[in-house]
Amino acid sequence: MAPLDIFVIPELLENILVNLPVCDLLFNAQRVSKEWKSIVKRSPRIQKTLFMKSSQTSQDENQYTKNKILGGILGNFFSLYFTSDEPDDFTMAHSQSSKIDLSEFDYQLRFHYRPIWLADNASWRSMFVSQPPITRVHWHMDIGWDPMFFDCEKGMPTMAAELHFPEGLRMGDYYDLIVATLGIRTVKWPSLRPPKQSRGQHPSVPPLPPLTVAQWNKERMGAAEKDGALLISQVVYRRDIFAPPGARDDWWPRTDLREKYHKRLVKLEKREPDPNALLRYKYTALDPQSTSSMDQFLQAVTTLAP
Repeated sequence: MAPLDIFVIPELLENILVNLPVCDLLFNAQRVSKEWKSIVKRSPRIQKTLFMKSSQTSQDENQYTKNKILGGILGNFFSLYFTSDEPDDFTMAHSQSSKIDLSEFDYQLRFHYRPIWLADNASWRSMFVSQPPITRVHWHMDIGWDPMFFDCEKGMPTMAAELHFPEGLRMGDYYDLIVATLGIRTVKWPSLRPPKQSRGQHPSVPPLPPLTVAQWNKERMGAAEKDGALLISQVVYRRDIFAPPGARDDWWPRTDLREKYHKRLVKLEKREPDPNALLRYKYTALDPQSTSSMDQFLQAVTTLAP
């Protein structure tokens, strides 16, 4: 067999292509020929490597494998950061949480070609954010008074929502949720291993109600961890100082958020004052199937604080 003959045998070519760097698979290999592009599109192994097809395995048994193809562009979306200042060193380290605001986001995307990023059929929108795919998002929204004290403003959120993506959360859905909303968002990633039960706590005995806001937040974080959910905490201010002028329009084609996410909304709670409650607030469940409930949620996350 001549050396070049291996490139015309699909099985052998697939074994070669699957070992290429993922960026070469995504951007270069498919330009070589129609045959190469066809193999990339048809191969389950390659499609899993490119986060286009779901995989139930992870590179680490303790944590999800994050999409580093997109993490190299939008590191804060994935709680990833570069470990070297060298331009050719793309080694990235994993973190459990990160802060996202549009000023940093806009700076990152300025290095990439806008028409390709915003193309209707852009392949990155179909990629899963992780392997195995995360299927739930817990979203906490609150109103802040001074962005200088962002880290101190960790009260009980004004609204708490849960969204379900049965087939897996894809980057297009994640991206639109972040870019369409205002303020600062902190994203916390779950681990693959379920949280351990507290010592002395019997599974049939319900836990005591939280006595402090810190306990309440800890319980909600535990609930997101148990669900394997991406936890996004949003703080909205009176001014959208975190978005450079025109940044949102530059990098996000306007989308009907109600139509896109209403079917994903499975739980919605609204905070209300209650002087008889331990924390002086209670949460009232809203009907997630109701259009008015969805409108209340969208109004809260996309409108400046009063």
